[in-house]
Amino acid sequence: MVYCACCGRELSADSDNDPGSLCAQCFHAMDTGEDLAPAPETLVPQSAPVSFPITKVIVLLNCAVFVAMGFPFHGSSKGQLLKWGADWGPLSLDGQLWRIFTSMFVHDGLNHILANMLGLWIVGKMAERIFGRWFFLCLYAISGVAGTIVTLAIRPEVIHCGASGAIFGLLGAVITATYFGELPEPATKLGKRLWPLLIFAAYSLFSGAKNPHINNAAHIGGLSIGVVMGFFVSQKVVEAGGAFARQKRRLIGIAALILALSMVLVRHYNSWVIPLELAREAIEADKLDDASRYLMMVLEKRPNDVQANVITGAVYIEKADYAHAEASLKRALAVDSHNTSAEYTLGLVYLRSGRFDDALDITAKLLQRGVMGVDEQALFAAALDGKGNHVLAGDTYLDLHYYDEAIASFQKALQQKPDDEHSKQRLAQAYRAKGMNEAADALER
Repeated sequence: MVYCACCGRELSADSDNDPGSLCAQCFHAMDTGEDLAPAPETLVPQSAPVSFPITKVIVLLNCAVFVAMGFPFHGSSKGQLLKWGADWGPLSLDGQLWRIFTSMFVHDGLNHILANMLGLWIVGKMAERIFGRWFFLCLYAISGVAGTIVTLAIRPEVIHCGASGAIFGLLGAVITATYFGELPEPATKLGKRLWPLLIFAAYSLFSGAKNPHINNAAHIGGLSIGVVMGFFVSQKVVEAGGAFARQKRRLIGIAALILALSMVLVRHYNSWVIPLELAREAIEADKLDDASRYLMMVLEKRPNDVQANVITGAVYIEKADYAHAEASLKRALAVDSHNTSAEYTLGLVYLRSGRFDDALDITAKLLQRGVMGVDEQALFAAALDGKGNHVLAGDTYLDLHYYDEAIASFQKALQQKPDDEHSKQRLAQAYRAKGMNEAADALER
């Protein structure tokens, strides 16, 4: 038997039968600001079990998973996240569909779980009080799954985890219920509580748009389905009859069906991430022919995919097929002209094929954009060495602590100019860094 959480009246048998629900009279009284008067003849018996909020259960479950993962204060490795059920396109779209659900309970670092659990604690209690425990739980799960599916649709190559999609779904439902429905508390009171959450949501979406490490796709997916579901139930949220209970069940069924169909479409259109990952694994195993075969499968579906073309270019370099490598990398750059990986790999093509001026042009562009990392500087040094500027190449290698390359460059420089003091001093420095003190002493005599 289920009773009203405020007055103790017995709820009708054909109602939602959701512990913690309110009867129609209490909903109306709270909405109008009237005092609640319990019905003495229908007070909940002393033996009635006290309902335990689902919000607390979900928070505890998330925290338990985080502790079981070893309390990863600063975050987890890719392998650890996947081991505990994080979502990743190459796995989720290749049969491990359970990840679209389990990823909601996996968090990557203390800041990640603290921010999510704080948001869940605040908005979750509001949503559970408004919609009831059963609908709240379904809304949470559906929103979380929706966020994961949108992630798989937009960014299938990234590892996704966290409860933010589900939390944004709850927030969206509470927002629409607050402004379009009749609530068990005056809308103005709930509205005041929502303002901090609205600011938080807006800030999170704005940050996600600026920071590629924040998964805005999950936020938008969860928020969207939460807004829609909240709107459809908001007009009748105070009704306690079986008609409203059936309406909520139909809404959940329709949402689940839409998600299932969406997942089918995502698997069909984004299955390319599976052979892309197989290609990476084949490269690591030095199976270049297998890698090429998998990459061709990707490029048949997505001929202009930047990642696939860059990796294909790298495979062609290993096969010494520089013409095809150049074509693949230029195809990638036609889509993303500032892709550092594509530019660097194209520079390697020029370097390996003896086109040192073209390689130097690539490094000049990278330097102009301020993206000269260690690999790019090494490319610059190798191109200089190829051009015969052994001194500057040696200096660059030495600054990078590439001592073997620096020694080779300075030895070439001294073959050209045996009395060059700068080359002698820098070569001695490289020798000593390698522990070749006798060679350094002989050079300094």
